Amino acid sequence: MASNDVPIPLSVQLAAVPAHEQLQSPLFTILFPELRNLIFLHVLTEYDDKSKPYSKHSWCYRPDFKYAGVISPQLLLTCRRVYLETHLAPIALNEHVFWQHRHPHHGKFPQNYVSYFAQMTPEQRGAVKRVRFFAQMFWLERQNQPLEHVNQAPRLPRQWRLVATPIASQAALGQATAVPLSGAQATLQHLTAQIAAPQATMSSPHAHLVQAAGPSQSFTAAGPLTPSAAQVPAPQPIRGVRDGFRAARAALQGRRRSFPGPQPVPQSAGPTTEPLPQGRWTDGLVLPHAILTIRHSDWWFWEECKPLRIHDPEQSWGRWIGSFPGIRVLEVELESIDAKKAELDEIVKRALKWKIPLKDGGQLVHDGTPPVQSMWLGTSTMEPPGLAQVLNRKTIQQSPEDEEQLDKKHLINLKLHIRKITFVKRAELGVTMEQVL
Repeated sequence: MASNDVPIPLSVQLAAVPAHEQLQSPLFTILFPELRNLIFLHVLTEYDDKSKPYSKHSWCYRPDFKYAGVISPQLLLTCRRVYLETHLAPIALNEHVFWQHRHPHHGKFPQNYVSYFAQMTPEQRGAVKRVRFFAQMFWLERQNQPLEHVNQAPRLPRQWRLVATPIASQAALGQATAVPLSGAQATLQHLTAQIAAPQATMSSPHAHLVQAAGPSQSFTAAGPLTPSAAQVPAPQPIRGVRDGFRAARAALQGRRRSFPGPQPVPQSAGPTTEPLPQGRWTDGLVLPHAILTIRHSDWWFWEECKPLRIHDPEQSWGRWIGSFPGIRVLEVELESIDAKKAELDEIVKRALKWKIPLKDGGQLVHDGTPPVQSMWLGTSTMEPPGLAQVLNRKTIQQSPEDEEQLDKKHLINLKLHIRKITFVKRAELGVTMEQVL
């Protein structure tokens, strides 16, 4: 590779060489595209790893977080055609979760959302549909800066440079796409239509993830990219699809991966002669749907049973949320114990009047629907002041016998009430949630 060449994403490199149409496979010739797309949807959606159950007596156990999550993107290794049609699907279909303190103790994770998104290419960042933040109050109320001012992206590891996209190469990316394939254009365009169809999601345990992709999003390299043969960059040396797959798997941690932080990203002591491979970590990033969850153990001084309090977003964290590029929906989940139910409902009443200014001049406002109420039973170790020596144990159950002993010693009888309030961009009022997503 010449010294003035820039790294090209793996998907563009693979698209530069005509892919086999796989017409010998019944998957592409006999099966209806809608059925094939449902298979892709099912395979690339995160599911519970039943071999790694969360302990009910850990900080992270919740109704939607009972097991470690796992994504199986091996489908992308099968052939070039499948890769080109589905390589963005794992990112678009699944929720990206960041735990600000008291995170799960399993897996490898970036220090914060800055380093997480910095490991993606702009194309991948543009495919993100849904993020969730488990935020302690001491962290949330310090988030008073726009997102793009949080931190500069760090250098990427060497193995990422194969798929990284510097700012200088974005123009080339806007003109390059997959080589047209017979019937390939329909694959994930039909998939996204199936995502919006009720019959495609009715029986899925991850229906909320299926909804996240939206009815108009295409996962293929085709779409806004319209190339000619001359515009497709010449193929660069490729270490193989497997290397790109490993890099993609490292970037996508899944909705149950933990992200302690944020921690300051180390900055270079002096100027560097080599530019950051991806420029700003926000390049290409779109976050249309965000969820902010405040757990019982996230409130100020919950251990001392102090009154619940949260700043109005206009006073602190609203500027951070409002700078999310492309945000259209914000869900705020507030949780507390039965003894503080009245305080929780008072905060919810006040929250219905929140108006969060957006960077583009719009506002996020309450969508007009009543807050969704729910209740679940948690471990008695969460009763203030909390039993830290138990809660600080490993998130994954040590053994069924150990969990049974904990259940006998610490009853699962603590009532935890949840109130969920939905905010939408003011221009979106009057449309359904399915249309927004």
